Amino acid sequence: VNAANTTALKKSEAKYKDLVEKASIAISTSNKKGKIKFFNADFADLFGYSHEEMLSKFQHNFIHEDHLKQVQKFTEDRMAGKFAPDRYEFKAIKKDSSEFWVEMKVSLLIEHQKIIGTRNYIWDITERKNSEFRFRNLFSKMNSGVAILRYEKELDEVFISEMNVAGLKILHKSLKQVIQQSFNYCFPANMPIELRNTILRAYHSGTAEWIPQYLNGMPLDRKS
Repeated sequence: VNAANTTALKKSEAKYKDLVEKASIAISTSNKKGKIKFFNADFADLFGYSHEEMLSKFQHNFIHEDHLKQVQKFTEDRMAGKFAPDRYEFKAIKKDSSEFWVEMKVSLLIEHQKIIGTRNYIWDITERKNSEFRFRNLFSKMNSGVAILRYEKELDEVFISEMNVAGLKILHKSLKQVIQQSFNYCFPANMPIELRNTILRAYHSGTAEWIPQYLNGMPLDRKS
């Protein structure tokens, strides 16, 4: 029976490793100290190391110093059974010291009801981050007031996620005063409910709508 179980286990492990190698995603496992215990070819290629070189690596070898402390804190909390995000982004470094951005999804490895390490899935998101940086640069320098909103369905409320400098000047508020605050809190109380409804319609339909300007709570004609 033991021999049969051992054979079945080996076949299962071989099948898993075959799937991992064909996944086209950088995958690794590491122990509680961050030592890389298993990795596929995509993982080694992502960081520019050979298979032999990767055998001696730890997770911290791939994390840029700007984000090392934060990622290590996540790891320490996770290994201690505390809350830690299971998906996050950080700046990574390759063997040739070049920098790039990655997103990592982490799941716990548990054996005999004890945490023994993690399984890690990593994606190169450099292109996406560069696009975000270009957008933020444009966003911050625009002369028109711009806000990024998010809708919380459970609360049926709109919240401010971001606002540029021009928008803050219009409202005469600081970023700290508006960030994560509700739409009703940030905008004048005498603005008609139609303004909020227009935003919600645009959110649900994905179609842009013109929002009229207001003066003392009354809508101005588009040509005014």
